Amino acid sequence: MDHRESLLSIVKEKGPLLPAQINKEMHTNVLFASAMLAEMVDQKKMRLTSMKVGGSPLYYTDGQEHLLERFAHKLGEKDYRTFELLKKSRIIRDRDMDPQSRVSLREIKDFAIPLEVTADAYSDLFWKYYLVSDEDAKLLITDYINARLQKTEARPEPKEVQSTISETAVNVPEPVEQKIVSKPVSKPVSSVSMTPIDESALAEFSCEPAVSFSTVIDTDEKVKLEKKPAPVFVEPSKIAAFPNEDKFFSRVKAFFDSSGIEIAEFSIVKKASEYEFVINLPSNVGSLVYYCRAKSKAKISDADLSTAFVRGQIKKLPVLFLTPGELTKMANELLSKEFKSMFVKKI
Repeated sequence: MDHRESLLSIVKEKGPLLPAQINKEMHTNVLFASAMLAEMVDQKKMRLTSMKVGGSPLYYTDGQEHLLERFAHKLGEKDYRTFELLKKSRIIRDRDMDPQSRVSLREIKDFAIPLEVTADAYSDLFWKYYLVSDEDAKLLITDYINARLQKTEARPEPKEVQSTISETAVNVPEPVEQKIVSKPVSKPVSSVSMTPIDESALAEFSCEPAVSFSTVIDTDEKVKLEKKPAPVFVEPSKIAAFPNEDKFFSRVKAFFDSSGIEIAEFSIVKKASEYEFVINLPSNVGSLVYYCRAKSKAKISDADLSTAFVRGQIKKLPVLFLTPGELTKMANELLSKEFKSMFVKKI
């Protein structure tokens, strides 16, 4: 039997399997087995998980998707909670979730499938549990949208309240014939259009506060000094080479230089359009350490802001977000309500 057929047979019989388990079954060396696995994944004869178990992905074949649930407990604590919620709910609307859960939904790629949903004038991002069929997902999402419509229409109209009890008692209006004007009722949605979204096209989730950011930060409530980490200093030779030929990066660097901001760490998120930094920022009380996200985009979404916010939390640093673009309405709302410790600066 060809080695590749033997390998496929083993995974079909015993998968999902880790590379080490496959090596043991094949009685071959790691390099040879790895080369065959990579080839079979490229040929779509085998699949590879995004989830890692002990630092390695799992290999499985079509029809074994339901077996991946056995390994969900290997997810991080926050991701596992999101997994359990999605499994129970079966479908979730993205913007119903808190920022960290929205990040988790983008991380648990093996279990959460993003869907662009449209119905009449309605358009939104939903997630379905990976074992839920498209037909069931459409029914669940249709019911969800109609329930939201009914809830909106059921809201009582605001009533005029008279100023005092005495006036209410004295000024009793004479009964008059009233014309009842019915409000137009939204037509229930009978079906939805549902399109899977490619992972590469799915926006990251990030967050930032809608407050003005000055180069020199005053010692007011915006800055809590007692727990600020000490400035980070890195030798210039240890910082990755700056892409100075990139116009957007040059714009960010010019802002840093003019503001007296020093770059301690730097990495490219997306060439020519998105970068992240750890910076030393001057203030009236000395240098402060910030996480900085710079993104070249005409419209900055709530998802863009949430990504930066979560990255700042991971690094335990306050966040500065730089962009030449404008915040969407939802991003502004998120910034003012949820991300008050973040600063957004238009450059």
